[in-house]
Amino acid sequence: MLSCSSAGNCAVAGRYTDAQGNARFFVADEKNGTWGTARTLSNSKVPGQITGVSSISCASPGNCALTGSYHRGDNDTQQAFVAEEKNGTWAPAVTVPGSDGLNIGGNAAGQSISCTTAGNCAVAGDFTDVNDILHAMVADEKNGAWGQAHDLPVTDAPGGTDPVASSVSCSSPGNCAATGSYFRVNGDHAFVADEANGTWGQAREITLGPGTSDAVAEDVSCPAPGACALTGDYLDGDGRRQAFVAEEANGTWNPNTVQALPGVASLNTGGEYVNSADHPLPSLPFLAEQSPATSSALALSAASVRSGHEQAEKLTVTVKPRTAGTPSGTVTIKAASTTLCTVTLNAGQAACTLRSSQLRPGTYQLTATYNGSDVYDHSTFASHKLTVAK
Repeated sequence: MLSCSSAGNCAVAGRYTDAQGNARFFVADEKNGTWGTARTLSNSKVPGQITGVSSISCASPGNCALTGSYHRGDNDTQQAFVAEEKNGTWAPAVTVPGSDGLNIGGNAAGQSISCTTAGNCAVAGDFTDVNDILHAMVADEKNGAWGQAHDLPVTDAPGGTDPVASSVSCSSPGNCAATGSYFRVNGDHAFVADEANGTWGQAREITLGPGTSDAVAEDVSCPAPGACALTGDYLDGDGRRQAFVAEEANGTWNPNTVQALPGVASLNTGGEYVNSADHPLPSLPFLAEQSPATSSALALSAASVRSGHEQAEKLTVTVKPRTAGTPSGTVTIKAASTTLCTVTLNAGQAACTLRSSQLRPGTYQLTATYNGSDVYDHSTFASHKLTVAK
């Protein structure tokens, strides 16, 4: 696995087999485009051998963290760990604080880690209780000190069991989201939980449409606090697994954004990636992109108006994303340096009617700028000429 904080500054973690046939894990760093020598990840501060590394995250060059699991030396159980790099030096792996107290059933693992700045990270994973039932867990690091891991219960899961957190993403210290799935009698259900200002809320189910079942959320990404997106897969009515996406805006996961990933169903005609003759094929990769880039359009109801009757002119703006979603926010329309109006988008569109005598007679180049949002980048409309006649 790999994480890059900037161009030419990355870290990689992986697995190798030593001369005795034992599995070992390594880390290596790239600095300013040059890779350093790989080295073994030390387990000197945990009571057993590391058995897996599941996730790595770099906040800045030479400041990274990773998580996974190690085998307890005294019995056949596993525990969750984190290991951190500070200023280019990797420290030995340590137990996720508090996870050993939760992990009465004997198996725990860190599944995902996200770091926003050096010493400010969050880890998500799972543990088993005394009845060998799985629970999702999260833990936060603040200014270089890890807080206690704690259970992440699912609010709207009556009869639900075995929640597992598969991914965590943080946009800033104390503002994160974690996602995963839990089991109920009719199959798996996807969930998501938000952390705001250092406090984790309870996980809630991501509800898909009718005719779907067995939903699992796999990955989440948060570019800004309260503005995240997640993806996973589900079983459709024809018994085929399909990919889905969901989005959060202003701290609310909108059920209207939960949708099958456009185009995947047409690729996945065989279900589990089989061809039309039902011959199994290797899993085929696909790529779908959600970009913050936008394109904008400005339309004039007329190319010219009479002075004193500018209210006859209606300006219409449309902002479209490069990939998916619906941009929100405001658009400012100007004639040279004079602001004519600022309008708020509704479903990606807005309109402005000029005021009487707002412009003196003459010819103007009207420009409009979409001011962007937490999710989408700003963009500028192509200019349009408007003539105000005497």
